Amino acid sequence: MQDFLVYEVTRTQVYFTSAIMANAAWGGGGANLTTMKRVLPNTQLLSNGSILHNVTIPYFAVDDFTWIKDLDAVLTKAQTNVACDVGLSSPFTSRKGLLDLVPDNQWGPQNDSQSMREPHVENRTCLLVIRTKWVHLGADGQVTGEGCQQDRPDGLDIPPDVGRHRAVHPGASDECFVFAWLRIRAGVAQCQSCPITLPTIVEHDGNHPLQLEPDALTSQALAISALVGTWMILVDYGVPSPNAFSDIQRCTVELLSRSYQVAWNSLTEPFGMEVDETELEIAVKTSQTFNQKWRVYFWIILQLVVLVIGLCFMAPNLLQTTLGGESGFCCILFRHKHSQGEIARHGCGFVATKANHSTSDAGT
Repeated sequence: MQDFLVYEVTRTQVYFTSAIMANAAWGGGGANLTTMKRVLPNTQLLSNGSILHNVTIPYFAVDDFTWIKDLDAVLTKAQTNVACDVGLSSPFTSRKGLLDLVPDNQWGPQNDSQSMREPHVENRTCLLVIRTKWVHLGADGQVTGEGCQQDRPDGLDIPPDVGRHRAVHPGASDECFVFAWLRIRAGVAQCQSCPITLPTIVEHDGNHPLQLEPDALTSQALAISALVGTWMILVDYGVPSPNAFSDIQRCTVELLSRSYQVAWNSLTEPFGMEVDETELEIAVKTSQTFNQKWRVYFWIILQLVVLVIGLCFMAPNLLQTTLGGESGFCCILFRHKHSQGEIARHGCGFVATKANHSTSDAGT
């Protein structure tokens, strides 16, 4: 864990790994709100549908989301300008940076002695800041287009009565921000009978309620979650699609949840202390038939027709052999008169007989 706190290259590797995990868990988006998932590489050989009876998964929930309407009356100048205080660990260093929970001390990992303290949960009210748009300025320094009141990030509307803050950057484009109070709970949970829904992905199916539990990596995962979210946006991995959500509030909660989950995942793999031991049920792949009745009936009729035709050809020989007669089922008798005798054709066999003819017959 010390390497993660000291070396930027180690932190970058964790951020990128988190984005890869987000792509494995959610792919191109989806409306799976509040779905808790964990990436477990050691389950890659298990088939989808297998059940893990007990596994630790990340837990994140937002209990209250309140927009701040009067910024001057609620926030200090330092709080409104916090997004301008960028650094390597700030999500707003990149133009793709969208949001973050304002930290108490600094952006990014918490480099204090308590960063790996005893297992704990985060249950508190946080200040959320969202960058809604860039305000383009002309050569005279005036706004060339619409101001902050017409911001629609990703096409999602922000209520018009929400307070906007415009961060002025001399010689560059200005930025627009909105703020909200969030009541969050973060930690881990024990998932009972969790199915493997995708290769290496364990997901809570909602059948059993999750209970928030403490974990040693909770604070660190929450501290880097916003920067992880920025990486997800940069590489377009696992970012919730605006089309799947009705408003920016739900989309924001989903992005916060996903970024925390994969941040906890990427920290747990190299630095986690716990080892999950659990029973499992392995799903066996089988084939399921789909029958069309008309095909079955057609096949039965076809077999019956073939059977009847076969009997028509075989029955005459069987009857002739057993009865010695000249008549049989489906047997046609052809007679050809000849001066020396009479030839009878019975189905598949021929029987020749001689007969004495009268003078009158021979003359005819």
